[in-house]
Amino acid sequence: MHHHFSGKAELLSAAVRHLSKRLAKEMLARAPRDAPSIQARCEQILDHLWEVLRGPLFRASMELWVAAGTDAELRAALAELQHESVRLNAGAARIAYPEMIDQPGFVEVIETGLAAARGLALRAFVDAAEADAAWPAVRAHVLELSAPYIANAEASS
Repeated sequence: MHHHFSGKAELLSAAVRHLSKRLAKEMLARAPRDAPSIQARCEQILDHLWEVLRGPLFRASMELWVAAGTDAELRAALAELQHESVRLNAGAARIAYPEMIDQPGFVEVIETGLAAARGLALRAFVDAAEADAAWPAVRAHVLELSAPYIANAEASS
């Protein structure tokens, strides 16, 4: 594979890009389209996010991101990919939450939820049962943060 890339950083950054695209496709492929309410849709999205973060694609991508901590060339290559991910997440959020996305502060709630879920998924690398046991409380807190936005969206419908 080295003959297709100029160096290790380019190869590894292509691997992370590939994993990120597969993670995004996995999330979008199972996005709820027929949830009976906005609340139910948010719950389904969170549950699916947890499934994805507990899978092998997330683990593989995290191993590459950690490697960037000690490899300046890889870190520089992944910085661009990180910016792409932010844009991709914003687009996905607009699709998943069209009635809430323009409410001030909602994007930050999404980012907080993603950060909490990712952090807990990292804990699962050491103790999966502990992380799975902690997930319902994290999920409940994210839904609690989302509640005012959901209420506003439902009131506007």
